[in-house]
Amino acid sequence: ANDRWSYDVNTHQVKCWQQGTCLDGFWDSANRFTVHMYACNAANNNQKWIFSDLRLKHEIYTNRCLDADRSDIHVQVWPCQANNNHQLFTIAGDMGHVSLVSVDRKRTLVAAAGTDRDGGERIAFAHGWFPSQGWVPADGQWTFLHDKNMVMSESRRKCLDAPHNANGSPIHLWPCNDSNGNQKWAYDATTKQLRHTTHKGFCLDMGSNNGYQPHLWECHAPNDAYVKFQQFNYAV
Repeated sequence: ANDRWSYDVNTHQVKCWQQGTCLDGFWDSANRFTVHMYACNAANNNQKWIFSDLRLKHEIYTNRCLDADRSDIHVQVWPCQANNNHQLFTIAGDMGHVSLVSVDRKRTLVAAAGTDRDGGERIAFAHGWFPSQGWVPADGQWTFLHDKNMVMSESRRKCLDAPHNANGSPIHLWPCNDSNGNQKWAYDATTKQLRHTTHKGFCLDMGSNNGYQPHLWECHAPNDAYVKFQQFNYAV
C-alpha cells in the first residue's frame, strides 16, 4: 500500500515504501509551492524535511509545512500556522498485519515449523501473496516496530533474529528483546532490501528460488543477478 512511509534521519527525506520515491517540494513556474513524489536523491534540497512539533516542515524553504485538508484529496504545502490542525501529524511506532513478499510475488515470509541449529524457531518463504482472496495467512503476518527497528511474527510473538554475521548464517525467530542487537532491521525503500543494522552490510536473503532456508548474506548491489533473492515488497 502507498500509505506506508519512513523518515530518514540522516538525509531528512520522507520515503514511500511501495514506490521507493520521496516527498519533494518546489516552486513551480507559476510561483506556487508544489509537493509531489520524485526519485529519491539525498543531494536534492527539495526533499529535505524536518519533523518538529508534530509538523513536517520543509528544511530549505522556511515556514512551509505539509498540509492535509480533509475536504481536498491533494496534499499541499502552506505557510506554517500554529492553530492549523491540517498540519499536525504523528509517526506510528508500530505497523501491523504486514507481509514481506518477494518481488515476483510468489513467496511470502512466514513463521515455519521446527527449530534451527541455534534453537530458534524457523522461518521460510512459502506460499505467495493472495490479493484476489483479500487475505494473508496468519503465519505470514508481521508487525514492524519502527521505533525499535524490530520485526515481530504476529502468530509466534517472536522477533526476526540473526545471531551470526556471516554469509549463509540462519535467521530465525527468537524472544523479542529490544537490547538484542541481533534483532535490528531497517527496510531500504530504494533497493527493497531488509538490511541488518547491527551486522552492517548484511541483508535478509531467500537463499534460493523456493526460499525454504532464508539466511543472512552480504547485501547485493542493485545490478547483481542475485539481488532478486533480497528484494521484497510490503503488502497489507
